[in-house]
Amino acid sequence: GEKIQIIFRASPVGVLPGNQTDDGYTAAILGDARGNHLANSILYTKDIPVGILRTKEETDWYIELFEEYNEKRIDILTIKNEQICKGEKLYGCDISSSLSLFFANLITKELQNSDKCIDFTVWNSSSSGENGIVSALQYANADKIIYLSLKNVENGVSAKQGPALVLKDGNYVLDLDAKKRFFGFVSSQEIELQSFVGKTDRILEILDVHAMGHSVLGIYLPVEYEKTKMKEVLFSNVEKTRNLLLKYIQSL
Repeated sequence: GEKIQIIFRASPVGVLPGNQTDDGYTAAILGDARGNHLANSILYTKDIPVGILRTKEETDWYIELFEEYNEKRIDILTIKNEQICKGEKLYGCDISSSLSLFFANLITKELQNSDKCIDFTVWNSSSSGENGIVSALQYANADKIIYLSLKNVENGVSAKQGPALVLKDGNYVLDLDAKKRFFGFVSSQEIELQSFVGKTDRILEILDVHAMGHSVLGIYLPVEYEKTKMKEVLFSNVEKTRNLLLKYIQSL
């Protein structure tokens, strides 16, 4: 039958060492997080602490290596992946990566007896960028594409109304037939859903262009403090998104 590709966007914070200076090594920040909240974070290669991320200005970053590391590490360094669930909320600096695997694992278990052909793609937007998602799309060559990403609660997305179906994001517009089918499915399943119309980035536009006429559906999971070190997600929204994905896949 038809192949379904589910693309989860992960955007971990990475630090790429550069040239040596009097202060240490220059650094380029990879990922969505920006700002001085990253300053003075301990940097790791795997589980080994190797130095501290320092800044003079928001765009002037450098790495102060610990004394036992007298040579530049060519690896992409990371900050500690702290995550905690308290009350109704999940907090963490790399929630998108964890949720990607969480959704893939649950869907695999729920649909293990299904005859559907499903391709799970975890796209690391921090390291591979737009070329990565285009390559993944072309490799899977799926008939239907579902794109799932975190979306900050501002600008048309509420924190308490479940996942958001993307009707328009920049030049991407959900086609009318797909929109009618999806809302018919939602009403029959009594699924809590909100809609998003606005502009975030070019990803859905790129997917739509390279999908070669195949259906592209965007779903945004509401998150607070998206571009900070410690993001915040309502776990009820995670559950609603999981249920939406499961029921929609089964309906295809």
